[in-house]
Amino acid sequence: MALTSEQIVYAALDAWVSLPIFEAVKKFPEAGSRIISKNCVPGVFVDLKPRGLKHVIASGRIEQPENSSSAEKNSCRLRGLKVNLPGYMVKQNNGIALPAIERRDVLTLVLLRSFTEPEFLITVFKANLMTATNSEVHNTHSER
Repeated sequence: MALTSEQIVYAALDAWVSLPIFEAVKKFPEAGSRIISKNCVPGVFVDLKPRGLKHVIASGRIEQPENSSSAEKNSCRLRGLKVNLPGYMVKQNNGIALPAIERRDVLTLVLLRSFTEPEFLITVFKANLMTATNSEVHNTHSER
């Protein structure tokens, strides 16, 4: 049984529309993977979890960078939506989030809890981010 011309057009349109959707979804990393340059896509939900730490420090989503300077090459802007470890230290000037133990100039560090909640913007190293799902970021009883 041959397809009608309307069925052929419908099938072609279906395939044509599916390709850009597939390409867009392919850009988003799989949940639970580390952020790298290629998958630092604005809108992706992430956990701030530096290597070697057992718990998620904060959760949120990647934001569009203010500019694309070389300093932004290894970092992402994170819109924090939930803080799990309010005692984690970050640079006071809203710069790169670092564990206090890695810094000698402790005077420039402030507690993560000092940022306005429920949402705040900080810049973090990409290597300290892991992808998450929307429900994981908004789940208050997470054991991740």
